[in-house]
Amino acid sequence: MRPQLLVFLVAIAFSILAFWRLGRRHERESREVLDRAIRSGLDEPPSLHPVIDPRRCLGTAACVPACPEGGVLGVVEGRAVLIDPSRCIGHGACQAACPTDAIELVFGGAASRSRPSARGSRATWRVCTSPVSSVAWAW
Repeated sequence: MRPQLLVFLVAIAFSILAFWRLGRRHERESREVLDRAIRSGLDEPPSLHPVIDPRRCLGTAACVPACPEGGVLGVVEGRAVLIDPSRCIGHGACQAACPTDAIELVFGGAASRSRPSARGSRATWRVCTSPVSSVAWAW
């Protein structure tokens, strides 16, 4: 093997390792912020806030730096989550930054969004406001 190729491969391996460690550190910090918010009872957003669909989220973390409030969103277990929901004021920049459209802005807290359905499962209520009317629907 040529020495230049070996140096190149070592540099690539080092870069991948550094990127992986940085991602793990950010995830650990996000998890700590989320745990603190839950312990303090501040795990409920006050008004307009993002709801992240875990099936569509790829964990790109594009939404995390997009938030002007900083520290509201984080990546935990490879998916974006609200780590400090009480700080969210509903800018919507995270929704615009999401490359997979996994973020939807909704009003109210979890208690006002979720109602038991007839089959005993939970239905999510979403609010659509327009200048003419306000409508809520479940799916």
